[in-house]
Amino acid sequence: MTRCNISLRCFADAGRPLAYNDSFLSNDSTVLVFGSQTTQDKYQNLVVGTCGIWVNGKLQQFCLYDDSVQQIDKTKFAAHLPNNCTISVMSRDEFACKVFFPTVYSGRAKCVGFDLPFEISRLAIHWGKARKMENGFSFKLTENPVFPNIRIKNLNGNAAIIQFAAPIRNKSQKKRKAYRGFFLDLKTFHYSMTNKSCEDVFQAGNIESHTNSNRPESSIEKTIVTYRFYQKLVRQFTDVFLLPAECANKIYSPASIAKNTWRNWE
Repeated sequence: MTRCNISLRCFADAGRPLAYNDSFLSNDSTVLVFGSQTTQDKYQNLVVGTCGIWVNGKLQQFCLYDDSVQQIDKTKFAAHLPNNCTISVMSRDEFACKVFFPTVYSGRAKCVGFDLPFEISRLAIHWGKARKMENGFSFKLTENPVFPNIRIKNLNGNAAIIQFAAPIRNKSQKKRKAYRGFFLDLKTFHYSMTNKSCEDVFQAGNIESHTNSNRPESSIEKTIVTYRFYQKLVRQFTDVFLLPAECANKIYSPASIAKNTWRNWE
């Protein structure tokens, strides 16, 4: 009998509770997908932002936002959306206060996008260093003090930690655990399951053909394609890897798949 040396990579569980087993689970029925078209120069300023809200798999509301977006004619977008879908045109601040935070923070909907750190930065009005998050950034989306900032810490070129910062609270409220949100970056999610880079994501999701177009309709098409890509990845995540969709936002690399599989089957 021939002996051979075998090296195994093991995961030692530290005994920490699962992040998705706390009392702050997201709302599974509602998904908010948003993105933006930017200028082609080095500043990449926001030209127009788009957002779709799906409830139980059906597109219920579509928003276009920017400080000058009121000049857009909504009727030319209606042909690309379901008949029962409402179309709203608003400023960036109105979108943050009336749509984004009420849906993602107060309503605890899942926030989905492609390259979310970049998309959130296009929506922000101010940024700074994040407190209690080493090497992290804090983005302020509105002057309304009721809504918290969003903290982002880049882990590598494919993944970042994204969460709500703790809002302003009194002493009694500070005893309660702050809701951190459900942010799912499809670039990170796809990379974690396939170990493939950003270029492969464009091809897999057919996103590239909708990204660099200047046609007004391309903003709607890109948002819808992003949502369909999200559905495809979640089905693969639950059917192939047998992991619950609630922990999808805690997957940052292929190694995270193995860690959560181990915990799920304990």
